[in-house]
Amino acid sequence: MGTQQGEDRRVLEEAAAWFTRLKQSSVSEATIEEFFAWREMPVNAEAYAEVVARWRQADRVRNDPELVALTEAALRRETLPTKLRRLLRRPLLPLSLATLALGGLLVLLVAQFRPQTYETDVGAQQIVRLDDGSVLRLNTDSKVAIHFGRTQRTVRLLRGEGFFEVAHDPGRPFVVEAGATRVRALGTKFDVRRLHAGTQVTLLEGRVQVTRSSRHDTWTLKPNQQITVNGTVAPPRVMDATAASSWTTGHIRFHETPLAAAVAEMNRYSRTKIVLDADHLVDIRVNGMFETGNTQAFLSAVTELFGLEAVTTSDGYVLRSRVPASAD
Repeated sequence: MGTQQGEDRRVLEEAAAWFTRLKQSSVSEATIEEFFAWREMPVNAEAYAEVVARWRQADRVRNDPELVALTEAALRRETLPTKLRRLLRRPLLPLSLATLALGGLLVLLVAQFRPQTYETDVGAQQIVRLDDGSVLRLNTDSKVAIHFGRTQRTVRLLRGEGFFEVAHDPGRPFVVEAGATRVRALGTKFDVRRLHAGTQVTLLEGRVQVTRSSRHDTWTLKPNQQITVNGTVAPPRVMDATAASSWTTGHIRFHETPLAAAVAEMNRYSRTKIVLDADHLVDIRVNGMFETGNTQAFLSAVTELFGLEAVTTSDGYVLRSRVPASAD
């Protein structure tokens, strides 16, 4: 997350610096050409539009002596971005109080652009009601960074899993980024989960567009479809999306799930881990519903059904074939 936050801040600082530079009374043609070349990148254009919009909302600063004083003080703070400080202090660019106020305000605005972050511990879940009316449910051991701009609502899933109920806003697309996978929603409900080698997207309602940015591949999902985006992408497959999102109700639902996969899923919700030491049973199918984190209930069920035993260890359990009792 730190890398992405640093990149966001760098782009916004550049946008603020360009805005300040272009506000000078005299701007060379070479500078303008350089600016347009910089703005060709969509991420730069969006950051610049955001800075312009915020400045228009706060234009009264130019005639407010108190705000001018505050922004002059901001210019002297150590947290002022180095690039902007260097730009504003160039001797060839004399700055009026209004320009100083502009630069200081933009620095303060950049600070407001830092994304909000939410994080859950192992076994915990969290419901986050977003500013636009959307609802985010974070699953176990998950983390997101949220930035709502003027033209787009962006959520970066840094790890784990999130369930999204998106409020419709045609003027601001809702985008979830998970590694190299980008999910664009249009008033919908969907689940995004980061895997070890990719991202899994499941659609419950509405429509989403899934893009693999590294290869510019795009798929449009319909309700009850799921796609896993990694090195080798299979087409979307039909599945029970309600079952896949059962974790939002505090349960895990297994339907013809291999025992090894069921054990791995239960382990996501508890620090007490289960190790399956029964190779001949890894593919046997499990059916049923269990509370998230209820390791004991799961162990009781599978030991009885499949003739296994759960041996207690220092950090959890080893699930293995039951050892026959020795004859006396």
